[in-house]
Amino acid sequence: MTVDSIEANQLYSRGSGSGIRFLLIVLLIVLLPVPIQGNNCGDNRMGWRKFSVVVPIKNEIFTPSGTQNIAPGLILATDDTVFNSKNAISIGRSSKTCLLLPNPQGQSTSSFSQFDCIWVFNLRLSTSQPGQLMLQGGYYRNPAVAPAQDANTPAKQFVGITGGTGVFSGAYGVARIIPLSLSATPPTWGFTFYLRVPGSSNCDSCGSGC
Repeated sequence: MTVDSIEANQLYSRGSGSGIRFLLIVLLIVLLPVPIQGNNCGDNRMGWRKFSVVVPIKNEIFTPSGTQNIAPGLILATDDTVFNSKNAISIGRSSKTCLLLPNPQGQSTSSFSQFDCIWVFNLRLSTSQPGQLMLQGGYYRNPAVAPAQDANTPAKQFVGITGGTGVFSGAYGVARIIPLSLSATPPTWGFTFYLRVPGSSNCDSCGSGC
């Protein structure tokens, strides 16, 4: 005798009336739709939010400057305007501070350079209150050449979303970084954020703002 048959015998041993009522309750629980926690946000139904921004890198500084000073400990800093996904509307600013790490054994600076970076995005999306997003992770950037001359630039890189303030308070998730046009002046990068904000609907409409 299986566990299912034992439970069925116990159900009907309570009496036909109570057994039928119990079966009806079970059917109602199984068949009735259960609302999903969160909201009706398309691909964000489970409370996850996705939006993209464009960052033209105009202000990139290496400290100390000069290719003769490229060595572990080199600092890379940027401070630039952030635009919506169509690169048409300014929606904030981003800053980045990076530290050049020692290269993996056997790889030269000219072929591979790994930074550990922290980004701060100050954003105001079209229908949201302002807020900050903080990112951290490994980032490839060869300090010996201009971005357009770097044939080893990864097609995409991923870093963690480690927190936020304002409308992004408590945010966590992942950000994808892709080179959009490294030969442009200035070189342009795209950031796509996949994030969740505890206690938020995570469904603010960005409109033209993201």
